[in-house]
Amino acid sequence: MKKKGLIITILVLIILIIASLITKYIDTANVSTGHEPECCIKIVSQDGGKVTYWGLGYKVVRYVGVSPDEPYKSNIGVKMGNWFMNYEKPTNVVLDVKSFRENKTFKVSDKADVEFITNLLKHSKYIDEPCDGIIDYAITYDDFAYDVLISCCEIRKGNKQAKISDKDMKELERILVTAGDKKRIYTYEESVEEMSKPYLMLDKENREFQFFWSMLSSYIAQGTYEVKDSEIICKTDDGNNVYIFEILEGKGYKFIESKSSKIPKYKYSGDAKEALAPVVDGAIFD
Repeated sequence: MKKKGLIITILVLIILIIASLITKYIDTANVSTGHEPECCIKIVSQDGGKVTYWGLGYKVVRYVGVSPDEPYKSNIGVKMGNWFMNYEKPTNVVLDVKSFRENKTFKVSDKADVEFITNLLKHSKYIDEPCDGIIDYAITYDDFAYDVLISCCEIRKGNKQAKISDKDMKELERILVTAGDKKRIYTYEESVEEMSKPYLMLDKENREFQFFWSMLSSYIAQGTYEVKDSEIICKTDDGNNVYIFEILEGKGYKFIESKSSKIPKYKYSGDAKEALAPVVDGAIFD
């Protein structure tokens, strides 16, 4: 009986070890690419600011910006380790970036963007297989310089390089291009407005916006904005108007009419029977 019990105990331990290795492998891949762990028990702190994912022999600690229900990529800090790991809420990290394309330097300060980049830099597997491609960007993080080679889909650290997926490279490039453009204009090309298409201009460094919708209007909305629950909330300086857009990953912004201040309608010709809105609900600015 004792021998049989010992064999059962050993078999159970082997199964647990194998299960731990498999689940940890899956969740390491998830966390390193900015996705929520799958093989864990999710525990939210009483104040809602910290989420702990408990796995078999490991855990993931995540600090959230607004709510534990917000998109996983919106977190302000995440770390994976053993059950005894202690991870305090991180301070804001700003990444210094040099663009060799345009010979300029800029910073990446958006929390979700910084988290995506740092996860990619920390968890990528660096091997000694150099690529002869052109260096597009250099990112400084934790006193190391990381070179980004878009044509090779690789990141170089010293004399070693890591191969990353096309999807991750496209997201990394999108973040760097956007951060490099301190002021970026998104246009609504499908508008009935012919003379000058409506646009949303975002100054991502100062969190300021400008919203133009028609040449027939003397008013241009401008003020500051904030990002909350996958939406960008634009409030005018005079405090009278609010315009809200849904953030579309890599595809610009979608206007939400029901949550926004009213946009006037105009007659675009002398014989027009009805006035039309230059910006309609669901308008895509990209």
